[in-house]
Amino acid sequence: MQLPSSNPERSGVMNMGGDRSLRVLPVDQRGDRMLVRPFRDRRADRGASAVEFALVVPFFILLVFGIIQYGWYFYVAETASGAASNVTRRLAVGDCWTGDDALAKVQAQSPQATGISKNPTSLTGAEVGVTEIEVTVTADANIIGFLPVPNGGIVTRTVNARLEDTEAGDCS
Repeated sequence: MQLPSSNPERSGVMNMGGDRSLRVLPVDQRGDRMLVRPFRDRRADRGASAVEFALVVPFFILLVFGIIQYGWYFYVAETASGAASNVTRRLAVGDCWTGDDALAKVQAQSPQATGISKNPTSLTGAEVGVTEIEVTVTADANIIGFLPVPNGGIVTRTVNARLEDTEAGDCS
């Protein structure tokens, strides 16, 4: 059903007085039902974009910071796991037992590492194929303080291996 445009009463816009007017729009393909919807002046929408922006931006920023924080957390977890595996392997073949060589090796691979513990602490009394070596690497992955992350952002990775060689070597 089309409205004739020559008749102002049936042109699709009805003046209700003042700034209020109604626009008549078809609802379905058949054209037999019509929808009456308010036709507002553009001045009524002024500032709505700024309000919507102000409501959405904090959530968007929180989402972006959350993606950054969790991406960093998983990166630190992976580098700590790799460093723990590598140092455990070095210890299993008899290297890195002197001084702080193991910690230096871990921090070279994972700069966020804050500590390493190895059990046993020395090769004294260790037997090849029997002695179990356990290395635990701790790293700090919290870069954005106000977002919650597991364990407060502290990553702990533990790797076990059997001793394969007791000939102590350097960690290079």
